[in-house]
Amino acid sequence: MAGFEDFDSFDSFEDSFDEDEMIALTARPPVSQPERGTVEITESGEYTQLPKPLEVQPPVDTKAQDLLAARGEVSILRSRLEALTKAKEDEIRRLSEEAKAAKIAAEERISTLGAQNTVLEDDKKFLHNQLKLRSHEPKRRKLDEAEKPREVKVEKEVRTIVVRTSVPDERPGLVEHLIRHTVRGLPRSCMEYLARISIDTKFTCKGCVILPREPISGSIQAYLVAKQSLLKLDDLVEEFCEVVSRLIGQLVDAQRLLAVPFLLAVLHATVRFRPNAVKDDVLEQLMDLNFDILERYEHTLKADMDDPEFPSNVPDHIALLQSTTMLFSVELLELLFSCAQLRLEALRARVWAKLQPTLLPKLLSTHSPVNVAFAAVEMVIASQTGDQRQILLVAKLIAEEPAPRIGFQLYGLNRMIGSNKDARRLDSMVPSARRNFEGKLVTPTPLPVANWETGDNGHVSHVALLGLRVLELLTVCNDMYRSARPLIDVPVIKILTANATMEQDFVYAHPRHRLVPTRIMTVAKTVAILHVLWHRFQKGELQIPRDTSHELLVLLTRVAFSQTKEGLWDASMNYMRKMRVQFGIRAPLFNEYAEARARKLAHITAASSMEDICEAELTFANGLEFAYEDNTICLAREILEMLTTGPEADNLYSSMNSEVEDWDMDQDQMDER
Repeated sequence: MAGFEDFDSFDSFEDSFDEDEMIALTARPPVSQPERGTVEITESGEYTQLPKPLEVQPPVDTKAQDLLAARGEVSILRSRLEALTKAKEDEIRRLSEEAKAAKIAAEERISTLGAQNTVLEDDKKFLHNQLKLRSHEPKRRKLDEAEKPREVKVEKEVRTIVVRTSVPDERPGLVEHLIRHTVRGLPRSCMEYLARISIDTKFTCKGCVILPREPISGSIQAYLVAKQSLLKLDDLVEEFCEVVSRLIGQLVDAQRLLAVPFLLAVLHATVRFRPNAVKDDVLEQLMDLNFDILERYEHTLKADMDDPEFPSNVPDHIALLQSTTMLFSVELLELLFSCAQLRLEALRARVWAKLQPTLLPKLLSTHSPVNVAFAAVEMVIASQTGDQRQILLVAKLIAEEPAPRIGFQLYGLNRMIGSNKDARRLDSMVPSARRNFEGKLVTPTPLPVANWETGDNGHVSHVALLGLRVLELLTVCNDMYRSARPLIDVPVIKILTANATMEQDFVYAHPRHRLVPTRIMTVAKTVAILHVLWHRFQKGELQIPRDTSHELLVLLTRVAFSQTKEGLWDASMNYMRKMRVQFGIRAPLFNEYAEARARKLAHITAASSMEDICEAELTFANGLEFAYEDNTICLAREILEMLTTGPEADNLYSSMNSEVEDWDMDQDQMDER
């Protein structure tokens, strides 16, 4: 039958198929009984059977019967197919779970065996050393007995074993480190950039000769390879830093800045390779070099182009090189300053005396780029000698957030945060294709205008992290000045309150933003600083304006009453327990970034139970459902007790704990979501 070649053609008959038709297909046909004919009595009295009259049978519809039979067969086959499909899916699911469990068990077994292997290797080395020492003992004993007089009796023998350990030679490692060093965010190493750059005059210093129109990197690498076997590590570092510093000074004086950022990065890598190998004299020389660079290009820190000191005729590509040189110099100075804090007090005092008077206020200005201000804050934190003037400068950084600046949108040398848009522009100024120099200098080339687009990609997170570092600096100042009054003699409380309120407003407006955990930490640190001030000073000593007092009251009330049993916190907690524990859902529920951070801090793995995941996420603040941590809430409540009177506290409690509608998500509401 041509009409039944494809089983899919029977889909239209499923709705019309009923129980009567199924019974008609499966029922057994009734057995017909033979009908008796008519009996006639003849004249002789005999009975005669008359023949049965012919009946006309109705025509049988075989096509309808075939159709019904086909429908029944299709239904049976489909039920069997569904059963087989379900069994196959169950088998696949079971095998997948078994494979996952086996993989986790294998990984745990591998880690266990690796730890055991490490222990066995250590035991092997120890026993090998003991075996060497034991093998030399008989010879030493014979020599000692031969040298000693026979009449002398030694009651107790004491031996001193001198173990000579060989110090590894780090000079080849330094050379390889400098050759491979790459600035974060740039696609090529510093030596690859210097291989495409030359100078126009001959340079000679300490045996390093760089000829005109020759790659800079070739001469530097040849010098390092020649000197690594002749000098000790500290002498090699000292001589190499002097060579690179003089080369940088010559290029800066000649206004040839293309190679200067990469040479500063090489100096940074040299100091960071082994800070203990850098002598005190080398530290001071490098700091003097950076001070000269910062004084020469301090105009790049000014954002106001109407300033008469701001040069207006500088091409864009030269301005980019000046900004990059300024940024790399500040971050190299940050590293040098951190190294100086581990040295003698006299050196630290000399360094701080050079940095503090004029340069530091310029770096901490609100017009400074965010990465320059970040480096300056790190230097103040490392110094631990901040005064009231510096505290006020640092506090203004969170009151007036630095704007993104063209030319400073780089990761830099010390951190990998913020925007990195200028890395592509800097990379485009140095050719990447291999070519012979043929007497031509590689000089800065103008950049296309299309490459100078602006944007704040990564800038917001950079500013948020800067605010956290400023609060940590204020915390350090709180710990240093236990009897002084550095934080109440300047309007720090007003600035902190305004900044924390702004962070709260941002969280309430964007509760699912990726920076919510950072902003919650900002509020928590602010509450901790205010708590220290309120406990250290009397209420009359804290001169707080009326508008700031009202704003502070709102700030602390939001924190102190963020956990109400019949409010959002309790309903969200029940909802999370239901979704995690009861239904086993691992997908993000409230804030994806906060929940991921909570799992990371709690060391949650794929093998962790849903109860552990739920507990880790419930104890981590996300700004809305679980607004703040318990410690922050307790500190805010203690400040409120000191800040308000009894009736005011009762009014706050009654207003913040008013009756609200019970938000209980049952199964039907969950299905609708």
